[in-house]
Amino acid sequence: MSEHSVNEHTASGTESTRFPVGTLVFGLILIVIAAAVLLSLLTGIQVNGGLLAIGVLVFAGLAMVIGGIAASRRHD
Repeated sequence: MSEHSVNEHTASGTESTRFPVGTLVFGLILIVIAAAVLLSLLTGIQVNGGLLAIGVLVFAGLAMVIGGIAASRRHD
């Protein structure tokens, strides 16, 4: 990960107010896993961990690719 100081953003004249796609995707992964565990505990429905992991990783990968494409289009 890269870390930017406040001085770097103000020195270039552009302040980044965009939300990092990676942070959003990581947060969504955590929410999906927490929801699956909560569903399992409250209803007794068993969730297959392997299939859940595959599904979450597929959707996370797609979200990262779409976010990267969107970011590259903004810079052009």
